[in-house]
Amino acid sequence: MGRYSHSPRDDEKLFLYVIRILPDGPYKIGISKNPFMRLRTIKSSNPYPCGLVKISGDGDWSATRNAEDTVHRQLAKYRMRGEWFKGCREVTRVIAHLPESPQFERRAVDDVDPSLRDAIAQLERLAPSAP
Repeated sequence: MGRYSHSPRDDEKLFLYVIRILPDGPYKIGISKNPFMRLRTIKSSNPYPCGLVKISGDGDWSATRNAEDTVHRQLAKYRMRGEWFKGCREVTRVIAHLPESPQFERRAVDDVDPSLRDAIAQLERLAPSAP
């Protein structure tokens, strides 16, 4: 199960995150205790602008690892390498249908890079409507 195979402390939470190379590049789909810190790490080790487009899950370790495994299997034919997947419509559609984490608070629109705003808007257009 990768780097999170140990037993979590009671206060630790784990989330599924989706980071995208902007404006329409590949997606990185992974798990992290702190998706915002993970984004910072990826930004510092990558020459392209990127943004966090989705955080999914409620923090439950087992459910989050299972969700990651499921999404990676679903998107296997779009895998580029490791946790990176093509930025195509089919991958975008699967990501759009991931439930948003209740703990995830979107940054103020003014603070969001315009390319990231476009990527988030694309996901929102493809997401299922609330009943």
